[in-house]
Amino acid sequence: MSDDGQVEDLVEVRRRPPRAEAEQYFWDFQDSCAERLDGFLAAIAPRPEAPAYSVESLDEIEALYLERVRTPADLDDAGPRSFFFDVFRYVGEVILRTCGGEWEWEELWEQGGPGAGLPFVRVDSPEGYLRGGTVNIYTTLTGAAGTRSGHYFRDLTTAIRNSFGDAGPLRRSSGITAMGVADPAAVNPALRDYLAHHQGELERFTTALAEQGTKLDFTAESLDRLEQVLLDRYPDKADIKADFESSFVQQAARYIAEVFVRLAGGRIDIVDPAALTRRVTPEDSLPYLEHVAADGTASPALPLSQILSGAVRAKAVGRSSTVEPRTGDKIRGQLERYAASAHPNSG
Repeated sequence: MSDDGQVEDLVEVRRRPPRAEAEQYFWDFQDSCAERLDGFLAAIAPRPEAPAYSVESLDEIEALYLERVRTPADLDDAGPRSFFFDVFRYVGEVILRTCGGEWEWEELWEQGGPGAGLPFVRVDSPEGYLRGGTVNIYTTLTGAAGTRSGHYFRDLTTAIRNSFGDAGPLRRSSGITAMGVADPAAVNPALRDYLAHHQGELERFTTALAEQGTKLDFTAESLDRLEQVLLDRYPDKADIKADFESSFVQQAARYIAEVFVRLAGGRIDIVDPAALTRRVTPEDSLPYLEHVAADGTASPALPLSQILSGAVRAKAVGRSSTVEPRTGDKIRGQLERYAASAHPNSG
């Protein structure tokens, strides 16, 4: 499958991109990551035979990778280069789902070494959130191509898990892995403060929108009405991302989160900036959602930044990406998918 053009250009890591370009490439990478991974798995089906994103699946992925990438010169061709990035994402996601952590970019760019400007993974550790060190996915892939052992990815992921353990209870970023904290507010002062102001902010928002002629009554249909307000206000995702920290977007995110939880269960959570080792971003100020099983484990998280950006997105990301029409019902569609992702016996 074809990859995002801007991110694909960064495979030319023999040069170090300007900071602003590297940061923009990183956000494009994150925005398209889930979509690209789904496309990748569909394209290589029925491989892997092992469960997707399991450590056991890495040998099959590595075998496919070694068939396509034999020398660094192969990456000069669009096909192998695109496949390189498919595998790049997949290996990183397996590590994240196995050990916990987050995609980042800045530290590797500052070091200026191999892969400078490309995303890397910072893993969790028993000592705390994102304390486990960095994993350079670029050098992981080039190392696998160089050794050609066929189990380089699996050995690395196993070593990381043995060093830092499985994904732990202090997960505080994208929520890709399950977490076992029954009450996140107990360990997250930012969440306690957020929830303390939640009801008042909702009342102010719904009152203000009612005065402008938009009725928000916490129904699924009200999400369509709010989405139309967002479409009128923001021509594309870059416009709303630039406004993430405004009171309007903050309150809209609260409202959407509240409707999702009322109608489909789960809980609201938010990143604790004090726990981050990376730079705090505007996305961190918006909440995310997760279902909670009876044993306290949580589902993959759904960030409100993703819901808002997807609702107003008007332009393609990269050369091959397509964009569905701005139909005004994308948030409600997200609600349906969120409801379908609930754990059995989740609240």
